[in-house]
Amino acid sequence: MENEKKYNVRNIVLTILCRILEEKVPSHIAIAEGLDKYSDMAKEDRAFVKLLCMGTVERVITLDDVIDEYSKTPTNKQKPVIRNILRMGVYQILFMNVPDSAACNEAVKLAKKRGFTGLSGFVNGILRNVVTHKDEISVRFGERADISENEQNAESAEKLYSEKYSLPEWIIKRYICRFGRDKALGAFEYFLKKSTTQIRCNISKISPEKLKDLLEENNISVVNLNSDGKYSQEIVHASQKCMTISGYDNLSSIQAFKDGLFTIQDFSSVMAGEILDKKMLEEYVSETCCSSLCSRQEAEHYPALEIIDICAAPGGKTLNMADRLKAEGFKAHFTACDVSEYKLNKIRENVERCGFDNIDPVISDGTVFNPHFENKFDIMIADVPCSGLGVIGRKPDIKLNASPEGIKNLVILQRNILDNAARYLKKNGLMIYSTCTIGTDENEDNVGYLEQKGFKCLEMKQICPGEYDSDGFFYALMKKISD
Repeated sequence: MENEKKYNVRNIVLTILCRILEEKVPSHIAIAEGLDKYSDMAKEDRAFVKLLCMGTVERVITLDDVIDEYSKTPTNKQKPVIRNILRMGVYQILFMNVPDSAACNEAVKLAKKRGFTGLSGFVNGILRNVVTHKDEISVRFGERADISENEQNAESAEKLYSEKYSLPEWIIKRYICRFGRDKALGAFEYFLKKSTTQIRCNISKISPEKLKDLLEENNISVVNLNSDGKYSQEIVHASQKCMTISGYDNLSSIQAFKDGLFTIQDFSSVMAGEILDKKMLEEYVSETCCSSLCSRQEAEHYPALEIIDICAAPGGKTLNMADRLKAEGFKAHFTACDVSEYKLNKIRENVERCGFDNIDPVISDGTVFNPHFENKFDIMIADVPCSGLGVIGRKPDIKLNASPEGIKNLVILQRNILDNAARYLKKNGLMIYSTCTIGTDENEDNVGYLEQKGFKCLEMKQICPGEYDSDGFFYALMKKISD
């Protein structure tokens, strides 16, 4: 193929992997920036790059266990380029539909291309050994691994879970403690499923039905997320405007996306925004904003609701609420905050694409009190920085960079933000507190912290990864009842 001659896709993958696994660049950023350099790359080659990058990162703990089984030099002692060539080679052999000979030969060529001719035999020997013992490895480490006989011993089971699901043992323990063994294993299986693109229809611009028809007319596969009435109202409301899409090259090629008709947003994140429903908003407007009006019929004259998203980038939750409130006839003005111009540009891009004129991106560090915000806002979105243990399926490098000590530091940061957030809300104001993680320390304990600061929890929910085919997420609706 022309693109195979023009680009060495495995070399591109290696560069991206070294950024993710050695330099700790977030996977979604490293992959996007890596591919941006090759805008004319064929669709199938782009897909190969993404699959091999994400798959290698996703399975890296398992891959290292396999390599260490057949190498006298453990992975953590190998040269970074060599260990990543081995990781991507083993991944192709065990988990991809790639000829074993191609995986081995291309890895050897890559070692030579990167200036490690003297280690090309080392690479070849390990990968050929993995090919020889492929079935045995698959039974122990791969999708065919049967760990049921060893699950009675907790310590042994956690080690085996780590090998099979490619997760650090401390995360496995945290999940089992939080959800129980069966539900935790379901989450681990979900992390390894092929990820889908979940989108939210901008209902103020187009109906979900018309958006689905429009996408399908352009040969994009669409699956609705409609749920029945047995679920809570925020789940039902979110499902009515969410869907998954597949069969496209990249988002920039979809006209409906460029026209702002939909936004990329996981179902669980949309649910969080739906916890503050229309009835509650009408009650808030009536009781707080319209108390001086003579009659409920004059409510259309109320001032715009002042809404702040304290940690807004890239803007998904702000846009969801702005879209909803516009569709439901509420007047609102949004202040979308984040810490840097880079993050604000991400918000601006999405705001402009979706066509909202009532959202102002503002540089403001949530950890630093802003006196201009004190007692100003009716509603707050506080989706605080967190450990991200609920979104490992989409951002697998999280599991490699998170730590128990890091979570303790995050809780301190979160409470610093919440100290300021509490002062920004008016009395009786409403806060949606949310994280994309699963620990009580970052979730329920912070709800308790807000209660100590004069808030009342009206509702909260923890979503386990895989529930509703969505990310792990926590959200709580809080009301400020005292200053």
